[in-house]
Formats: sequence, C-alpha cells, structure tokens
Amino acid sequence: MSPVVPDATPVGPRVGVLLPVHAGADPEHFREALISMRAQEGVDARIFLGCDGVLLPAHEQVVDELLDESDVVVRSDRRSGVSLTLNRTIEAALGDSTIEFLARMDADDISVPRRFLQQVQFLREHPDTAVVGSWCIEFARPGVATFHKRLPCAAADVRRTMVHRSPLAHPSVMFHRRVFEGGFRYDPSCDGAEDYELWSRLLQAGIGISNVPEYLLWFRTTPGLFARRSGWRRGATEVRLRVHYARAAGLLRPWDYLGFAALMLVRVAPAPLRRIAYRMRG
Repeated sequence: MSPVVPDATPVGPRVGVLLPVHAGADPEHFREALISMRAQEGVDARIFLGCDGVLLPAHEQVVDELLDESDVVVRSDRRSGVSLTLNRTIEAALGDSTIEFLARMDADDISVPRRFLQQVQFLREHPDTAVVGSWCIEFARPGVATFHKRLPCAAADVRRTMVHRSPLAHPSVMFHRRVFEGGFRYDPSCDGAEDYELWSRLLQAGIGISNVPEYLLWFRTTPGLFARRSGWRRGATEVRLRVHYARAAGLLRPWDYLGFAALMLVRVAPAPLRRIAYRMRG
C-alpha cells in the first residue's frame, strides 16, 4: 500500500479510526469515506479497517490507494457482524499506546475536515465526558442536504432521549481510550442495535456522553438504511433494550409504552412509512 500524503508530517493527537466494511458496501461510497478520513485536520488519524468477510476487488483497490503503512487492516474470512468486527478493531487500536482517542466511522458516510479536532478539543475541555458524537447532515447525493439532525448535548437530555431513541449518531462518535481500557465492548448478540446497547451500559456505569453542537458528519441515507432497520426481530430487540434502560435509569413512565408500541409498528411498516417516521423523530 502506498502512502496517501508522503510529504506530510503527522501533527496533533493520534486518533484511531474504527471503520468496518463488508463486500456489500458501495466501493465509491467507501472511497469517499476514506478520503474524508485522510482530510482530517490537526490530528494524526490512523485507520483500523475491519473487514467483515472477504472484500471485492473494487474495495481492495480503494484500500491500496487510500491506506498507508501506518494503518491496520483487520481481516476475517467470513461475515461475523458489525459488533465482532468493531471489537477486533478496538483490540488492534489499543495495541498502539500512542492512541488517545478512538473514533467511529462508517464506510459510506463523510466526515468534515475538522470533525476529529473539534471532538478531541471537546473531550479535553469536558473531562467528565468520555464519549462524544455530533450533529449530522443527512444526504443521498454528496453535497445535497436532505435533513439537518440535531442531537442532545446536555447530560439530562441524553439520558431522557435514550428512552425512545439513540442520542448519538453511531458513525459520528469519538471515545476516550479509557472507555475501552475499562473493558467495554460491543455486544454481538445485539447487532443492529449494538450502539444503543453500548450507550445504555456506559450511562448506567456513570460515563458521560454528549454531542458537539456542530454538523461534523454527512450521514448517508439510502434505501438499504431503512431496510436494515425493519422487521419484528429488530423491533423486539430495540423495545427490549429501551425498556431495560428506562427501568435501570428510573425513567420508565406508563405512557412510554405507547412510544415502544409505535416503534414496533414502524419497524414492520412499509419502507415509505418508515422514512416518514424516521424524519418525524428527528
């Protein structure tokens, strides 16, 4: 693999990027995501690419073009799901003692150039927070916004939001290293809702979660996004996790069950209705 920026001297804090990819990912979207990682300003971003199964030649070409010798490719011969893939990249990243922060990224989204730097600054200025996401711009075509998504920032708002939806956009998140050194990992039994399940455990352990109130990620919405968020099994898992969290946090109210029932109906509704419900939830 050839270096992408051979004449640049890494400056700033080192960030390990946890980026899972599989053969079903669009190679051009994958390229755009990696380019946005290479464009990060003020940090030394080292990519830990988790291959969930064997990739296609088109993906391998992108890897050869955009990853350099400091990056790590964690391979697997078969699909094992996003949770196990992320856990493998976490282990690899923790092996580099110079990495202070670990950031999530998906293989089809686009981060703005100052995303990592602003999140690092936020975590250093808020030592009681160890996980931080950001607001997102949803899009289907690059550069054309379809929705501006604001997410809660205050601790109380994060905890309350968790009752009915995730307070974080998963690919926008940055973790302080200490989160994973403390033993936290994704739960493979919750693939599809692995992010929400992890946030739930972190909040119950007293770990601070917040969002930078800036649009730092372009979040790609495609028909596949809504297809992945459908079905009785997905809905049942989400409702179970929300009820468990609300009870543990002392936030469960009788009328919350109406919201849980609505979530279940959305998960089994036709795709157009799921899109409308997604927008209404913000």
